[in-house]
Amino acid sequence: MSWTAERVETLKKLVAENWSSGAIAREFGVTRNTIIGKLHRMGMSTQIAPGSGKASEGAITLRATRRAKGNPTGVKGVRGAVRKAAVVLKPVELPRLEDAPPSLDVPFLSLPRKACQWPASGAGLTLLCCGNPTAHHESMAPYCAYHLRLAYTPRPERKKT
Repeated sequence: MSWTAERVETLKKLVAENWSSGAIAREFGVTRNTIIGKLHRMGMSTQIAPGSGKASEGAITLRATRRAKGNPTGVKGVRGAVRKAAVVLKPVELPRLEDAPPSLDVPFLSLPRKACQWPASGAGLTLLCCGNPTAHHESMAPYCAYHLRLAYTPRPERKKT
């Protein structure tokens, strides 16, 4: 699409009348992003300036409907709950170094099925792993009890407000 002087004037007129980008795009038969890009290059926007006191009738109706339904913020679903929840972080007690079992230094490629896969030393084909028995056979955890506490920290509890 080429932007003729006539089309640019029409665009300016529609923006002055508070048309949305989508409505302008439908009027011109182009995408919304085309309109937004052109307005950006012209240094204009279809967004209403905060505090200007102007809002489209549709936006006012939508806000009133949300408040009437008992949702004053207009935030729906899980995202609203996440925004309102405060995260309470408890100090995580990491295992002490003295509690570490001695590493058996088993090559990774020859590890038994239920052996700890925590890398002890080396890299690539020379990688040596802890090799101690895994902590929970039923959960298929890849680490011994000591390395399991290092690898997985508990999820912080959320305080409901």
